[in-house]
Parts: sequence; C-alpha cells; structure tokens
Amino acid sequence: MIEKDSNMIPDDWVMWFNAGWHDISAIEWATIWLPNRLESELQTLKDFTRLYPKFSRVGNRITRDIIDHLIRSQYHLPWASKKMPPFCRQIDTLETNNDLEHPIPVLQLRNYVALAINEGNIEEAKKRLQLSWLIPMALISKSTHRNITKGESRLCKDFNYPFSRYSDIKIKLYNNKIVNPSEYTFEELISDLSKIEYISPIIDKIKDARVKMTEDEMEEIKKIPDRKGHPRRSKRKISKL
Repeated sequence: MIEKDSNMIPDDWVMWFNAGWHDISAIEWATIWLPNRLESELQTLKDFTRLYPKFSRVGNRITRDIIDHLIRSQYHLPWASKKMPPFCRQIDTLETNNDLEHPIPVLQLRNYVALAINEGNIEEAKKRLQLSWLIPMALISKSTHRNITKGESRLCKDFNYPFSRYSDIKIKLYNNKIVNPSEYTFEELISDLSKIEYISPIIDKIKDARVKMTEDEMEEIKKIPDRKGHPRRSKRKISKL
C-alpha cells in the first residue's frame, strides 16, 4: 500500500487507489493485464480465423471491440467514477447537472491503438492502449456535452492537445490549476499524471509512446468504422433511372 505523503491529491483518491479492484492495483492492471490481455485476444483471433477464414471478414470490428472494452476498464481510476472528485472539471459546473466524458473519444483512441496493430507494431499498440486507458475523463456540464457531440467538436483533431474539444470553456484540474483546453498539451497532461505516485510507474513505461500523428494517420484515426469494422466510404449519389 502506498501512503499519501502530500496534500496534492484528494483523500478519496488515496482510499480508492489503496483499495484497488479485487485486490489488483492500478499499476498491476495497466502493466500486466492490459498489454497481455490485448496480445492474448489478438492471438486468439488470429488462431480462430486460421481455422475459420470466413470470420476474418469481421476481424477489424472484433479487434476494435476488444480495444474499446480494455480502454473502458477504468475500475482503478477514481476520476472514472462520478462518486469521486474528478481529475478535471468545467469551471462553474453544477454538482448535479454534469457528465463524465472522454476528452478524446474512445472511438478515436481505439483507432489509434489499432493503427499500430495494423502496422505490425504490437509493442507500440500495447503502450498506446495503456496511455488511452490512463487519459482522465472530464466532468463537464450536460449542455457542453451536447454541444461537443455535434459538428467539428465531435472528434479531437490533434492528440497534442487532448482537451481541445473543450476550447469554449475553462477547465480546473484536481490541484486547482486552471487550464485553457486549447493550449493544454499532451506533455503537460503526462507531467500532471506522473505526479500521482499511484500511476507514475505506468507513465515511466509508456512515456515514449508516439502521440504526434501525421495528417494521414489522423485522418485514419478520425474515420468511423461501418458495421464490418471498415472505414466508412463517402456515399455516392446514384441517379434515378
């Protein structure tokens, strides 16, 4: 058990981290379960489709579903629960009229991980999965949540600025630091996360994961897959005879 040695993080977080989840710590989950579970699932899918090639048609969709589930398994992170003080919150948000939301949509995060898998770089995919799992959720008002699910703010355009979808609001971190979402960089986020001793060993293992994406890669990451797991193609206009 790690004892709190400063007033930097909320007391409720200390209790949550120390309690773990089924006696498993956040560090164990992130460094043992997540990467090994991903590798195991991918190997199982590979072996299965070798026996039943027909199922390879849905391989992309199944892979993304696996990643999606692992990213959302944030049981060890206090800021993933509305019962706990958030990592960051919209300033002046009412206590009872808000939502917890992923600043970078999980749809994009799973594409970010899948991109490394498709390139054959499983070790990089593991680091991206761990990083995606760690990214804190934000407590924002329901009206802000509704607004960003429409139009250009629906997706994150640049991972270098993970909270950029909230450009119209101000955000306060758990340590009372006020940040401008349009200027708060991924490096700053990683720095703030690394100060939390319960997860800092995870950061040490994945800090070289590549976040800066090329324009082509970001276009791939922003694509919404169809029912078969393939990127949607633009609809063609069909003339009526």
